[in-house]
Amino acid sequence: MRNRSECFNANWKFCAGNVPRFEEPGLDDTGWTAVNLPHDWSIGQPFDPTLPHGSQHAYLPNGVVNYRKRFRAECGSGERLLLDFDGVYRSADLFVNGRHILKHFNGYTGFEADITDALVPGENLVAVRADNSIEQTSRWYTGSGINRSVRLRRIGPLHFLRHGLVIDAKIDGHVRIAAECSLPGNVLFTIHDPSGKRTAAHHGPAAAFTVGNPQLWSPDTPNLYTCTAQLFDETGAEVDRITAKFGFRSVEFDPEHGFVLNGKKLLLRGVNIHEDLCGIGTAVFRDGVARRYRILKSLGVNAVRLAHHPYAPEYLELADEMGLLIFDEAFDKWTGQYYGYQVAFEDHWRGDVAEFVRRDRNHPSVFLWSVGNEVVDQQLDGQDGYGVDRLIVMRDFVHKLDPTRKVTCALYPSRRSGVKWDHPDFREKADIHQMAHHMDVVAANYMGEYFARDHVKYPQMTFLVSEATTNRGVGSWFDFDHELGGGSFYWGGFDYLGEARWPHKNWYSGLIDRAGYPKSIAYQAQIAWDPAPRIHIAVHADEKAEVRNWNDVQLEWENMRSHWNWKEGETVRVAVYTNCERVVLLLNGRPVGSKVRSESDCCRIPFEFAYAPGELTANGYNGDKLAATGTLATAGKPVELRLRAERTAIAPDGLGHVEIALFDAAGTRCAVTDAVVHLRVSGDGSLFGVSNGDTTSPQPFKSNAVRLFEGRALAVVRAGLRPGECRLRAVCEIDGAELASELAFSVG
Repeated sequence: MRNRSECFNANWKFCAGNVPRFEEPGLDDTGWTAVNLPHDWSIGQPFDPTLPHGSQHAYLPNGVVNYRKRFRAECGSGERLLLDFDGVYRSADLFVNGRHILKHFNGYTGFEADITDALVPGENLVAVRADNSIEQTSRWYTGSGINRSVRLRRIGPLHFLRHGLVIDAKIDGHVRIAAECSLPGNVLFTIHDPSGKRTAAHHGPAAAFTVGNPQLWSPDTPNLYTCTAQLFDETGAEVDRITAKFGFRSVEFDPEHGFVLNGKKLLLRGVNIHEDLCGIGTAVFRDGVARRYRILKSLGVNAVRLAHHPYAPEYLELADEMGLLIFDEAFDKWTGQYYGYQVAFEDHWRGDVAEFVRRDRNHPSVFLWSVGNEVVDQQLDGQDGYGVDRLIVMRDFVHKLDPTRKVTCALYPSRRSGVKWDHPDFREKADIHQMAHHMDVVAANYMGEYFARDHVKYPQMTFLVSEATTNRGVGSWFDFDHELGGGSFYWGGFDYLGEARWPHKNWYSGLIDRAGYPKSIAYQAQIAWDPAPRIHIAVHADEKAEVRNWNDVQLEWENMRSHWNWKEGETVRVAVYTNCERVVLLLNGRPVGSKVRSESDCCRIPFEFAYAPGELTANGYNGDKLAATGTLATAGKPVELRLRAERTAIAPDGLGHVEIALFDAAGTRCAVTDAVVHLRVSGDGSLFGVSNGDTTSPQPFKSNAVRLFEGRALAVVRAGLRPGECRLRAVCEIDGAELASELAFSVG
């Protein structure tokens, strides 16, 4: 952050709809809603199955939304004031005191606006209109409004340029740093190690030096150094400052060994995500992102693909801090969708890619740039040499901005010249797509099974699976050659809003549900990734898997449940997820099955037998040694409503995520569905959102009550702007009995 900036998120007023002259200072906005940013209007609206864009947008409305904020700002001599937006979805028009300052089309990229000439003495008015009324500007839920943070920045004639600090830190400790300034000035670079100890200081505007015995950055040891760049004028006065985190690490892609980090092969255990956060939509909060990352890390994920656009800065900062490798992507289809088809993609992509790369290039977590995903040139029409011509231009453009990283473009599941799954040559004869020859790393969606064959013909290529299905649970992990391949990214990590068909509101084939609870396949992935002996038990809730074709990919989804409350005497199909060699299954202490795991099981061993209440135990053996145990127990009557928060100390305007669950007297979670929990927040805070894991539920995300699914749900509390305390009270009526619980958060 620059030391001459301040947060501009508080005390806005909001109104949805086309408001005439909304930008004029004299407009009476006393009836508008008071909001603090970030803010997503769409997430608080009712579901509507008749919306033409419903499938893409979770059956929530898009529209025009308006924001106004009054503020006082005095400019010093020669000083300029800028507003710095991390993103507005979408087609943002910015006004100051009724004067139009700029229009910014892409809702996923940040922008900066000089507002100095529009300011007046005393009170000023900034007004922003976001127009998200155009259909299909993305294939997933986007939200509507100023859903990322805003800052007010002051600069003098001599200042650092936007994203003007470049840091290249090598594994051997060698560092190159350069700072771009508006005018010639004196620059001092100071380096501090992860403990805060000063390790180097050099004058610029560029410097090259070596840090002895650097502490390396990796997913297991995310060591971060701090670079502070200070800018001084000719009198020696400091006029600007930038502070940036960076890490020492090396990234290589090897045709024989895949991905290599810090000189060692590392299989990327990855997932794709979209930007909506559990229960609150696309309003970006650091606490919401951190919770996502903690859940992913707990399962063994070491890499995340930010699909398919530039994400808010918090996603990159937290990946650096928490240790997640980032597959950083600029675009989806190479069409005008992000611009609402109001302007041409060809006329705007360079500016957006420059903003994207310059902003993210210092993050050690970023290991690969992607300029697109399943682009139409490859998928549909074969233009530009099936995408080759434009890819070459975009690849070279990124290399000029950042020569230290590789560039890819995720391939649609088709082979050369668009041969798809239904073509007789697809599986046996078709060659790799021609775009693959012009990317530094071949990122293929749903085609990992061809890596070994393609490597024989093209031994110079390196490969990774940019999207993988959750068919057979996570069986696709076993489809690619682990020695040659860099790794794989499941689609998706979390269930995300959009890309759904009513009554579903979101994609439901992810590893983790939309409230943040890992599903059985998440534990299967953990078991497949981690050699430590593990076991997890799940039961098929449906007679057979759901099979559907989506974007030329056959998807198979199995509805699995991890509880032991079924109909007595009925046949149950049980899956035991394990990496143990052999499993013995016991029901109330009596054997009901014993099987040896085979490679074709994909760490999932099936059993079938008659259900009886009690306790189901799976014992996993390696040789004759008991290596892991898992159990499911029949739940009795709910007697406890339990609230759990990972953290009960939150910052002002921060989020507290509260997991709500029902338990019986023995402490077994009760898989109750449709019980309603009523919620109330007191003190300096508010109830910001609720969610459950039921993708078909009519449950709104903004509500004072939440319906349980499988006996649990999520509530999100947003703290006030001042230190203090807030409390969440939850009440649920079960069979005429009232169950209640409270949880307190300290804010400060």
